[in-house]
Amino acid sequence: EAEFLVPVIKSARECKSITIDPSCLKYQLFMCHKDWDELSDMMAGEYVRWGASQGFNERPSCASRPRWWDVGQRNKPPIIYPCSISTLARTFRNANVYPDKRLYEIYPSINEDTVLVATNTSLYTMFLELGSRIGLGEGLVDLTVSEVSDVLVMVDLPMAEAAPALSQLANRDVLPLREELNHPSRRNLDTVVFDALGLTAGERDAVYEAVISLVEARLKKADSV
Repeated sequence: EAEFLVPVIKSARECKSITIDPSCLKYQLFMCHKDWDELSDMMAGEYVRWGASQGFNERPSCASRPRWWDVGQRNKPPIIYPCSISTLARTFRNANVYPDKRLYEIYPSINEDTVLVATNTSLYTMFLELGSRIGLGEGLVDLTVSEVSDVLVMVDLPMAEAAPALSQLANRDVLPLREELNHPSRRNLDTVVFDALGLTAGERDAVYEAVISLVEARLKKADSV
């Protein structure tokens, strides 16, 4: 039954932009809080029976639950952050979906758009590349919670200027690395942070050069292994 199926994002690769589009997601989560006597004559009950026939009810994560099929009440975080990153860092604006275990849930104590601006800039990607490790195949940066929390973030931003730039970036697909760094909406977002920090033209160019160098070197190293 449709009432028990909710969209879930399992991988950042399912999203082309930084705004999650539920229609593009491949998977749905079975979320049912009903007792067995309510389910036995439903299609959901048939699904639960099938799951038991596969031994899912005996797995440690399921066996400890009062209703083994019930994943419990969960929140939908306003911001979702991937555990692994391929090229540019992307922090996702949620659109009423649940994240799977390879995605971190962020409940910011400050304005949500401020977090989205600060963590979707090229400067943030540079800091991330400099402070993180490579831990997965294909050269992906594998991030622990502590590594995410340690990355420097610029949050004292003029949001009147940043909000339009964020909207431009959030409503389009993210491009391949070099094209993305030259896209006007990317540059507009970066300019807000660069201006707030008082970076010179040369320093701004150096950020882009560093991002390209660090990301491409990481991916090239992975290809050579």
